[in-house]
Amino acid sequence: MEEIETYFFYDERCAAFFALGRARASQRPVAIITTSGTAVGELLPAVMEAYYSGAPLLVISADRPRVFRGTGAPQAAEQVGIFGIYATFVRDVAIGENPSLADWGQNTPGQLNVCLEEAYKHSFDDLPDFPPVQPAKPCSDPKFSFDREPIRQFFEDSKYPVAIVSTLLQKDREAVINFLKSTNIPTYSEGPSGIRESTALDEQRIMNIDKFWERGDRCGYPVDGILRIGGVPTTRIWRDLEKKEGKVHVCSISQLPFSGLSWGDVVYTDLSRYLSSCDGKVAPSQQLIDNDRKRYNQLNKLLNTHKYSEPSLIRRLSEIIPKDSLLYLGNSLPIREWDLAATFEQKQLIVEASRGLNGIDGQISTFLGLAEPNRSNWAIVGDLTALYDLSAPWVLRQIKAKNIQIVVINNGGGMIFSRLFKNEKMQNSHDYTLKAMADLWGLGYQRCEGEIELTNTYSPKLIECIPNAKATEDFWNEYTK
Repeated sequence: MEEIETYFFYDERCAAFFALGRARASQRPVAIITTSGTAVGELLPAVMEAYYSGAPLLVISADRPRVFRGTGAPQAAEQVGIFGIYATFVRDVAIGENPSLADWGQNTPGQLNVCLEEAYKHSFDDLPDFPPVQPAKPCSDPKFSFDREPIRQFFEDSKYPVAIVSTLLQKDREAVINFLKSTNIPTYSEGPSGIRESTALDEQRIMNIDKFWERGDRCGYPVDGILRIGGVPTTRIWRDLEKKEGKVHVCSISQLPFSGLSWGDVVYTDLSRYLSSCDGKVAPSQQLIDNDRKRYNQLNKLLNTHKYSEPSLIRRLSEIIPKDSLLYLGNSLPIREWDLAATFEQKQLIVEASRGLNGIDGQISTFLGLAEPNRSNWAIVGDLTALYDLSAPWVLRQIKAKNIQIVVINNGGGMIFSRLFKNEKMQNSHDYTLKAMADLWGLGYQRCEGEIELTNTYSPKLIECIPNAKATEDFWNEYTK
């Protein structure tokens, strides 16, 4: 049996999100082990994210003996089933009882709750014998559907369809590209799809999705169908669909069982196997593509004009990050601004994000769990996101990856809400700097205002980027005209 890698944390919440990152990186089960009581409750946010992102996270929660349940005895809580629907596999075991993991599907979180006596009452030689967990076989989920009728019907019903590709597993990306290429469907690919910059899709790529409904109408391509492939999209056009039930055909094909809408179904499947025998054909619309390129050129002019704005800063980062890097995009603004402003240069980046619940908690911890030892690893997160995960760098001394760059976009609060709410309290505005965070954990530190010129990116470093607030406001005012 190969040696199990172990990591030690003082903060259960960070530990759980780090384990989530490791599970996503390896596509194999990763266990998070805690003591009893509130320690177990701290795992709930990561378990929720793992449920919606399909990660094999296994909670092994220590517990007091069963006789103490409901008594209010120290550290005796009702832990069995504490994660509700988010742990689809739950087993409660005690000394002398041997658990089985055979019923755990490994595509959602599970919980093993282990009841133990006080340490002085036994030598731990009689702990339950946990059998090894065998990796789940591809296409083994009995709930997978391989019914091609929904996609056949979609191409039959949609005269002006568009594909939106969101989070994909690395193993599915080539099959998705081949399918899209064969159909000629106009395609907008988000960063976490991993195919955003694919040259194979150059002639049908949509580079800018903003105001797409109106632009389609003007170009004689009134969008009447959305083909979603992969995870639930980030883009605004997807949220607009809530108001278009019955007006737009939607076909969702995903490795996750969630429709992402209050209406509509999803084909929950193994994407590579499913798409390999699907077909369809869309008549090209050169006017739509030409309009998209015009819109993208206008965006480039704005980025050059307001070169110290936040979107321009993201563009510069996309140019600086080396080829073959792992890139983690944080919620809420960084992931949206990357899709808007990042270069389309093909750099073979591995792009990751946590889009299961779109939360900002545990982002740096998840990134560190995903980080690879023989690769340049970059995270771009917001200031509140970084403050929310201050304990994350604790694990840096334990992981093999050392080329770690944590880029914090410090715009003074939750600026994603600035265009929605005029009350600054809704934005959690602040004037803090993150240098103290770097000092606490012994990270290299660099503060960038204006131009971004990075130095020594080969050891763990926190890069604090300060966009110009006036330039950012001017950019958005002109862009959204």
